[in-house]
Amino acid sequence: MRRIAFALLLASAILGCTHYDFDLSSDQPEWGEGSVKTDQADAEANLARLAKVLAARQGDSGTEAAEYVVGPGDVLAVSIFSLETPAGITRLTRTVSHDGNVALPWVGDIPAAGLSAPQLEERIKAAYAGSYLKQPQVTVNVEEYRSVPVVVTGAVDKPGLYFLKANRSSILECLALAGSLKSTAGDDLLILRSPRSEPAAGRAQAGNPERKTAGKAPAAAERETVIVDLKQLIDQGNMLMNLQVRAGDVLIVPARARRYIYVLGYVQRPGAYELEEGIQLDALRAVALGGGPAGIARPSNTYLIRQTPGGQVATPVDLDEVARGRVPPLYLRPGDTLIVGTTTFGRMSQFLAPSMGASLSASASVAQ
Repeated sequence: MRRIAFALLLASAILGCTHYDFDLSSDQPEWGEGSVKTDQADAEANLARLAKVLAARQGDSGTEAAEYVVGPGDVLAVSIFSLETPAGITRLTRTVSHDGNVALPWVGDIPAAGLSAPQLEERIKAAYAGSYLKQPQVTVNVEEYRSVPVVVTGAVDKPGLYFLKANRSSILECLALAGSLKSTAGDDLLILRSPRSEPAAGRAQAGNPERKTAGKAPAAAERETVIVDLKQLIDQGNMLMNLQVRAGDVLIVPARARRYIYVLGYVQRPGAYELEEGIQLDALRAVALGGGPAGIARPSNTYLIRQTPGGQVATPVDLDEVARGRVPPLYLRPGDTLIVGTTTFGRMSQFLAPSMGASLSASASVAQ
């Protein structure tokens, strides 16, 4: 009877609070299933927000993108009129070499790196003019973009190496290439880059997105790090955070730090549960996450184990009194362990003793 009364009080306490949304209805999915659906919804929401901000960015841009500048690794389609046969078109596919040249019939190596396609056309015309062709007609198109590589990795949908179709891009455009952010993405994005050209180091902040960190200049082999606030960029649409991305940059989206509380003892689903940022979780809700009391549970014989500067401390908690509102709610912190006991101390000790040591993490399974 005591256990039934506690369950009713637990349900009423949960339904009567507004700062944490938790449904104890019988059709509530299992914890794992609910988490997957939530992750999918979060991922879709991230993608929608990113698309909205990116569309707004493109709509606000009144200037045309700068013409692509050819570089080593790019694959070019070169067409030359009347080179081999009168009135015929010779079509060539050439890869820009590491030293920035393309090799063409009769004229040999032509410097190509650093030129746009129209500029390269004029250079090729000048090479053939007079000695080989009276009025050279040349077209150059970039067939494969290979000279502006960036890496996007971490908590993104499609991490990998990407070749930009512009010599510079932006964080938003690169995230769009990688399929947006995962639901596990943290609030920051890291850009690792060589200090070889325009310096940019430090934490990106509103009004000063590329503030340099104090200290000595990095060694030639070191990379600079720029940290961008994704909440400002995506959630708030702060375009000061939408920094330029250059060839060789590595964009990393670290996953957010996961914080757990542990619910053990006589509950339906003992295990580790993630404590979300900004959410206050009290002891009653923690037991609810564990499926509620099980078997011969005695909620009045509950213990909270907390790490303190002096070591781990076990504090008795009477959840019956908490549920009746006779004592204030007990809010859990990351790393806390709540153990629901029974009427027999001997049975209680089988949960309490292992939890007071380093074996705690091994005794609790993570609920996913």
